[in-house]
Amino acid sequence: MHKWSRNALACIFLLIAIAIAMPVIVYMQARAVFHAAGVNDGRIQQRQEIAAIIEKAVLVSNCRNTSTDAAPIELLTVKAQSLYLVPIDRNIVAFCK
Repeated sequence: MHKWSRNALACIFLLIAIAIAMPVIVYMQARAVFHAAGVNDGRIQQRQEIAAIIEKAVLVSNCRNTSTDAAPIELLTVKAQSLYLVPIDRNIVAFCK
């Protein structure tokens, strides 16, 4: 009967260990990536909802049409669209986009 050398057995066990470890590593990396994508999508959706609530509640004008001395302050950005706050005086603010 043929006897296996120690090096051959070590190589076989190493290949088995790699075959077991690789799917675990790939699973953990994929889970982290999908979690990050979900968190990012949740943040975008939350900002969209906040912007929609503000636009329903108050008049949101075009920033180019506002004629105040104060510079608009960026409140939030959803994808390529920003919502700005324009201070009118100490107690009043306006929204524009």
